Amino acid sequence: MALEPDHAIRRAANALIASKRLALIACLLLASQAVAAPDTLPGAQAPADFASLTDLRTWVEANKGFGHPQSIATDLVGLQVIVVWNTPFSGRNGTYVHTYRLDATRRWHRVDTSFFERPEPMSYAYVDGNSADVVYVGPSGRTLKKLPLAALRFK
Repeated sequence: MALEPDHAIRRAANALIASKRLALIACLLLASQAVAAPDTLPGAQAPADFASLTDLRTWVEANKGFGHPQSIATDLVGLQVIVVWNTPFSGRNGTYVHTYRLDATRRWHRVDTSFFERPEPMSYAYVDGNSADVVYVGPSGRTLKKLPLAALRFK
């Protein structure tokens, strides 16, 4: 049984409208995920401490999302620090940074978690050996945050 031309056109138009609605719903769902609060996204809730660097690296790898985690570790007199950072998103330019220090019991304790987003996410970090500050730096070279750790030396 052949469909009348008007009926076939209506069915095709309804199918097109339905597919556009689905596409719009999908876009809205994706957009709502992109504007979620930073603490609800992958990598936001880093554990307070780790028994070893292996445990820390395992957690980072499991929570990297779409990112490529980076880290620096430094061993100053009386202070060992590791800074790990990652941009776990596809499209969103935001970076989570977690800084840990090794205490006298040989456990790594988190001393900072930060989130940097446009206009300037974090590009790299360094530890100033004289002041024992951890410095987070953006792509332009601007200091995003200084984390003083001198009070934690020898503790």
